[in-house]
Amino acid sequence: MSLDVQKKQNLKKRILCLHGYCQSGEILQKKTGAFRKILRDCEFIYITAPNKNESISSITGEDVYMWWETPENEYFTTCSHYVGIDNSLEFIKQVFKTCLLYTSDAADEEDSV
Repeated sequence: MSLDVQKKQNLKKRILCLHGYCQSGEILQKKTGAFRKILRDCEFIYITAPNKNESISSITGEDVYMWWETPENEYFTTCSHYVGIDNSLEFIKQVFKTCLLYTSDAADEEDSV
């Protein structure tokens, strides 16, 4: 067996874990303990969004973050620009070259495949 093949077999699969709205990498890590036990052979990488939600954090007393938000008085479905998304994508690109993001909340049932 060549050294390159052996190295590939010894590499753990890396799973990038992105938290939801008003959470953090730390919160998501706590919520996924059972899942990590099932996939022991994987490396889970939890990162926290760079945009802190000050208003929710002040209410809950816990630091919570978001990947983006809509401008005031706009809805997700009609919004043409999300505040903070560019900052978040640059932040993620520092960790990974490529990333696929998916949320079921972003698609209407008619748009789902």
